[in-house]
Amino acid sequence: MLDEPATAHLDAQAAFAAWQESGDELARQASLGRLGHCLDSLEPARRACLLHAYVDGCSHSEIAERVKAPLGTVKAWIQRGLRALRECMQ
Repeated sequence: MLDEPATAHLDAQAAFAAWQESGDELARQASLGRLGHCLDSLEPARRACLLHAYVDGCSHSEIAERVKAPLGTVKAWIQRGLRALRECMQ
């Protein structure tokens, strides 16, 4: 059995660890909220291409088929969309 100071120390360590985890979670949630805002600010076609690429895992060719757009256009939309997201997230 632990004495009172050792128990208090362990409780303080556990509380600090929980606080750090909640802070990390809050930062993650804030970042995700900002990402959602930035995605919403994109043109719908660019947003769809990015989501197909990074959420669905589609290749550029597959995305071009899904959105009924030329392959070069899809590549440009993805590149410009990523650039816009980077700028928005800063």
